[in-house]
Amino acid sequence: MEGQRDTAEGGCGEPRKVLVVEDNLLVAMEIEDALLAHGLTVEIAETVQAAEQCIGRTLFGAALVDCRLPDGHAHDIALRLEARGTRVALVTGSDATGLPSAIAHLPLFDKPVPAWVLAEWVLAALRER
Repeated sequence: MEGQRDTAEGGCGEPRKVLVVEDNLLVAMEIEDALLAHGLTVEIAETVQAAEQCIGRTLFGAALVDCRLPDGHAHDIALRLEARGTRVALVTGSDATGLPSAIAHLPLFDKPVPAWVLAEWVLAALRER
């Protein structure tokens, strides 16, 4: 499945391209495997800085965003993705009551959450586009 992973610049606006913003590489890879199994293309970003680089070069159909990353909160990442037309869900192990009101409307998954549940959300979100 390694050949389907997209870490280079992507085609803008590819609806089947998914950004996974997750600092735990094992969790990110589990989510990636679940998405690849459905024929989706995946990019992983482990930090806010890496996520910003991904957003700068690619338009994504959907994104799963962990709120707390080693270099800060990913709240602005979620808002930027949404503003660009990306379907965004938050995935966090943190207390959801501390999330800014600007992202409170986004779907929220509390960790731990099975990767197949996230993949199902992504598939449903992409169908709604």
